[in-house]
Amino acid sequence: MASLTKDTHQPPKSPYWIACYNGIGTDGKARRLKRSTKTTDRKLAQRLAEEWEQLERLAGKGRLTESQCRNVIA
Repeated sequence: MASLTKDTHQPPKSPYWIACYNGIGTDGKARRLKRSTKTTDRKLAQRLAEEWEQLERLAGKGRLTESQCRNVIA
């Protein structure tokens, strides 16, 4: 399940939410990935995290298409 976190440095180095989600590492093993959402809106950040995790699941099953990737990026 995708989740969000904020920068814990004092003062924070970034105002953006960080998405934490399950994915596949470069070595092909399951990993917990972290990626900046580049947004300060929590609801939008959560939606992005869930979409990224869904794409990772599809990629792991070999069912990811170019159009699905483009929809999330756009």
